[in-house]
Amino acid sequence: RRSSDLALRLIEGQLPYKDFAFIQPPGILLLMTPVALVAKITTTVKGLALARVLTALASAACVPLAGNLVRHRGAAVTLVTCGALAVYPGDITTAHTLMLEPWLNLFCLLGVNAAFRHGHLARPGRLAWAGLVLGFAGVIKFWAIAPAAVLLILCLADRQERRRRTGAYVGALAAGFVLPLLPFLEIGRASCRER
Repeated sequence: RRSSDLALRLIEGQLPYKDFAFIQPPGILLLMTPVALVAKITTTVKGLALARVLTALASAACVPLAGNLVRHRGAAVTLVTCGALAVYPGDITTAHTLMLEPWLNLFCLLGVNAAFRHGHLARPGRLAWAGLVLGFAGVIKFWAIAPAAVLLILCLADRQERRRRTGAYVGALAAGFVLPLLPFLEIGRASCRER
């Protein structure tokens, strides 16, 4: 089933992992809950159309985010980065309907943009924001662990503010991942007790 249909079931009171099977992390269901409300008020077709438009916008937003990440390297590098991402076939393919990858890419790029300033690690407060966003990216798709792990290694390699930066980042990363999962973990626990 499509994630937007499953989000509609969620707002109707049916719970993933208990009332219906869902093999992905629940992040996309949380993101598509407003779309499901629109579908409930209007029609499922209009809700799905909105989900497609929002996914295309999420994919398009990745282009300037990637450019912003490398802009300290100069205009040529920024142009190549933005141009390559704008025409990358895999990105275009996943943006035409509701899929996890554009949303994963968007949240990972938002997190990495928060983590760096002019090519250097940002202050601990910004790293905390990066951790929250990357943690939520992991709730969308577990592949977010790759950029999250690389950023953790960079925090640990920083000799000057290792403790502050790493602490801020890891704490927020854990919160960004665990907090959205708590209701679903309780659902799973209740479901196990019923059996």
